[in-house]
Amino acid sequence: TRGKQTQAKLKFSVEKGFHVQANPASEKYLIATELQLVPSKDFEVASVVYPPCKEGKKLGPCKPFKIAGSEKAINAYEGTFEITVPVTPSASLKPGAYSLSGTLKYQACNEQTCFFPTKLSVNLPLQVK
Repeated sequence: TRGKQTQAKLKFSVEKGFHVQANPASEKYLIATELQLVPSKDFEVASVVYPPCKEGKKLGPCKPFKIAGSEKAINAYEGTFEITVPVTPSASLKPGAYSLSGTLKYQACNEQTCFFPTKLSVNLPLQVK
């Protein structure tokens, strides 16, 4: 609805046997999963909401994960997870279909190693009433 905030959701799937770093990352040297949207004059985007984590405990798609040779478990997302984007369409925007584009930055790991950080192009479809 024009002029009113809505909670848009982007769903991501991580291949079995892999995980991506949570946001915030457990350690400074790890690359947190981060959604960056291209600014738009038609939409106001508030702070993105990532799945919550609880240190040392499984909580939804977030779970503690240990890499071989590491003493400390890190928080990571596995399986399917959603990132919530609070978005407010401009009050003057005409009703219709729109989209916001952006990038998901993430670092994937398996039990043996973490891979170089990478980026994935994303498109957030929005229906304005």
